[in-house]
Amino acid sequence: MEALYKDFQARGFKIAAVSIDEGGEAGIKAFAQELGLTFDVLHDRSGAIQGVYQTTGVPESFLLDRDGRIVRRLIGNHDWNSPANRDLIDRLLAQGS
Repeated sequence: MEALYKDFQARGFKIAAVSIDEGGEAGIKAFAQELGLTFDVLHDRSGAIQGVYQTTGVPESFLLDRDGRIVRRLIGNHDWNSPANRDLIDRLLAQGS
């Protein structure tokens, strides 16, 4: 995900990772720093995001278009930097708003 972010951020691509871990913001910040993540890593103490997106597993990832519609939803670990995903993101960014 970090590689995708670095490659596409100049074109408006954004990533917001949301942690529901009970460890608190300090632990999440340390985790992000340890991995060298430069995209937003947020903390949802209440877990409300699980209800909003009706998640069923962790990790769970969503790719949204510029209008906020879910284009892809994946449960579990996934290679977001794969050629197919890079192509999809490239096409979505080319569409504009």
